[in-house]
Amino acid sequence: MSRRWLCYPLLFLCHTGAYAQGDPFGDESEGLGKGGFSGELGLLVGYGEGVDEDRSVKSGPLNSKADTKSAAIVMPLGQLRYTLGEHNDEQFFFGMSPGDLVEGVVALELGYAFQYGQGSSLAFSYLPTVVKGEVWADPFIVGEARKKTDVSGNAFRMQAENLFDIGLSAELAYYDQNVVDERSGMHQGGDTELLSRDATGYYVSVSQEVPLSERQMLGVSLDYRVHDADGKAQAFDSYGASLMYMAMVGQHRLSLNIEYSKRDYDAQNPVFSLTRDDSEYGATLVYGYDKIMGWEDWSFNAVAGYSNLDSNINFYDVSDYLFGVGLSYHF
Repeated sequence: MSRRWLCYPLLFLCHTGAYAQGDPFGDESEGLGKGGFSGELGLLVGYGEGVDEDRSVKSGPLNSKADTKSAAIVMPLGQLRYTLGEHNDEQFFFGMSPGDLVEGVVALELGYAFQYGQGSSLAFSYLPTVVKGEVWADPFIVGEARKKTDVSGNAFRMQAENLFDIGLSAELAYYDQNVVDERSGMHQGGDTELLSRDATGYYVSVSQEVPLSERQMLGVSLDYRVHDADGKAQAFDSYGASLMYMAMVGQHRLSLNIEYSKRDYDAQNPVFSLTRDDSEYGATLVYGYDKIMGWEDWSFNAVAGYSNLDSNINFYDVSDYLFGVGLSYHF
């Protein structure tokens, strides 16, 4: 089952949040966190629906929406950090960024951050699991079994927080991906070179955080992505925007992230004789309750997410959702 809004390559790159501390309401004078080791470990269990990636024989005509599947989900979460420096202004981190999780994103990250000035910081990271997985070697087959192949690649990103001391943030990411046994379109006998999914790409975004009160914040983000695939029918430019609201009341934490993006593809898809044009929207709601049952370092978490991609080629239409609850331990 696909979770595109959680882990599809590079869609995780939303507006920058508190990637290291995960707390936009923290005291900036304390640096990047407490000295030494810190972090959180958690487990999320839930239920969701998305593309059925195990159904090898597509039902219905080729140009129809993908088959879906519902399933239970068990997902470990967490991040380990080591903070050092005279003012706790340097940090190494590994795991799943709390800032990404707030936006409904799950991806492993290994990186280094440092703070400069009053509450401004810069981070560099490598995401080893983002451009990895399995896809159909030739997805354009109907009436007989499709075979899977591996996708490999690398993703790197840089995040700058609180630029010019005004709450402005920026993000830059680069990635490459390689489909090991690319056979897109071979079954159809069309121009397979136009459908090659091997690619490089980059993503840039700027975001502004606006405090509404001492415990409420609004974030606005604009982003641009270039996906330069070898097959021009798979290459596209994407423009997007997102709006996030975060609040903390006592032991309660709440965040709502809403996003929209538009993709324009470079060339006509030879299988469908159309140039692909996509619109995508989604929302993620996250709730947290600190010190649950009086346990000092434990939190209850709940998440609900929905994503929908609408294409002029029905074959690419996708919608999925997820509901989950869990506990996390902070140390």
